[in-house]
Amino acid sequence: MLAGIYSAFQHWGNQTVWIYSDPHFGDKDLECGIENRPSTEEQIKMINSCVGRKDTIIFLGDIGDVEAIKQIRGYKVLIMGNHDKGATKYADIFDEVYEGPLFIAEKLVLSHEPVVLPFAVNIHG
Repeated sequence: MLAGIYSAFQHWGNQTVWIYSDPHFGDKDLECGIENRPSTEEQIKMINSCVGRKDTIIFLGDIGDVEAIKQIRGYKVLIMGNHDKGATKYADIFDEVYEGPLFIAEKLVLSHEPVVLPFAVNIHG
């Protein structure tokens, strides 16, 4: 159980919860344009080396090629980013999809882009 997390999200804590952001899977401009940026295949391998089948992985936006998500283990949650268009595109691939910042506890919000809140901690991409 995750202490302090709203009951609607308690099921995320059955095992380990991981957070990953901006994979831009399959984005050739990023793979070639940024030194030492791991390829899609390398990212999938790194993620699956940590994330177990019963773990939760929360993606904080900018997924890229959704086919890559099918290769990743765990219960998959998406907080959509500015490059993610159309929630229905992701509904069959992710277990949960959110289109904007998500308060998961009284003082904890998950988002793709920074959200400035004087009363809460923001984990963002």
